[in-house]
Amino acid sequence: MTLFGKIVPHKRWAKWLLLLVLMTALGLSGTGYLLDLQKFLSQDYLTLEFGAETKITAWMALKTLLAVIVVFWCAQALNEFIDKRLNNMVTMKPQSRVLFGKASQIAVYGVAAITGLNLLGISLTSLAFLGGAVGIGLGFGLQKIASNFISGFILLFENSVGIDDVIQIEEGTVGVVKRIRARFTLVEGYDGREIMVPNEEFIASRVTNLTYSSKRARLQLNVGVSYDSDLALVKTLLMESITSCELVATDPAPAVFLVEFADNSVNFVLYFWVPDRTKAYLNVKDEVLMNVWNRFKAHNIEIPFPQRTVRVVTDEALTKEDLVKAGAVGGA
Repeated sequence: MTLFGKIVPHKRWAKWLLLLVLMTALGLSGTGYLLDLQKFLSQDYLTLEFGAETKITAWMALKTLLAVIVVFWCAQALNEFIDKRLNNMVTMKPQSRVLFGKASQIAVYGVAAITGLNLLGISLTSLAFLGGAVGIGLGFGLQKIASNFISGFILLFENSVGIDDVIQIEEGTVGVVKRIRARFTLVEGYDGREIMVPNEEFIASRVTNLTYSSKRARLQLNVGVSYDSDLALVKTLLMESITSCELVATDPAPAVFLVEFADNSVNFVLYFWVPDRTKAYLNVKDEVLMNVWNRFKAHNIEIPFPQRTVRVVTDEALTKEDLVKAGAVGGA
């Protein structure tokens, strides 16, 4: 819903009703019925007086209300037209489309607001006293709203965060930027959640943009094999498991390193890159791991797991000396 969504009717039937009222008024303007209606709604008992000079009749209120609705309705239609035109400009960056869209929205609704005030007979000079009140409001209750609004424009001007960027903020939220609004930025998590992050957080907190200069990403996998394995063969099989995956980038080249002789296994680490982290990120890991599993099976390479040797002794075979060694009883 737009800024003046509550003023302008959004339901199709409401718009047709408003159009019907306007067409009826135009139709009656050529007859005497509209003049009679104007005289009826301008009678003294349907008039509000503010001081000695200001009088508002029911006819003035009705006429002004319809005029204001029409003005903002036209403003909304113009903004929707501009948004559609901007969205069709595929050569323009998404954040630039959002920036121009917000600027045009403010300009159009600003003109509509001034026009509406003139139709209401309110002079802009009479609103000068509101400047101090607005300043106090921004300093207290509206401080966060103003901060988020300004931060949103800073994001759009700097291009530090754009549409379809993958970001991670300090609290650990990771997702794709779907929309930048005046007050918040909509981030869609990988689990489908839609998270509304206040724009101020992007300015005041540390934000990691995983796709700021490039969408490529490096993946890391850890694989352990038994001590009975041929380590040279293992390294060759691991490299083949990576290079046989079509989704893996060839530049930078993948790498396999032996990193540790652990308690139960000899550990290798695999490094490889994908050209676009936003597409098939988990599919690449899945395919590489399946390749490793199949090649290890074909060459009888064992992936070890922790093992423990347990010695079971019957009660009859236990002696006092055994119990002392086990710590079950105290020594002599």
